[in-house]
Amino acid sequence: MALTDAVLIGLIAAMMLFALYEDAIVPRRNGAITLRVTLRRRHKIDSAIFIG
Repeated sequence: MALTDAVLIGLIAAMMLFALYEDAIVPRRNGAITLRVTLRRRHKIDSAIFIG
């Protein structure tokens, strides 16, 4: 196995561990997100811009 293969395998493993850390450990450590912001429309024409 060449050095390039080892580096690629190492980077892939590191990314997988980071994804696992983000999905499993961080939500339990920081708790649930309870912030909610309600958005309000300013003008009816604004919605037409996004639709059209």
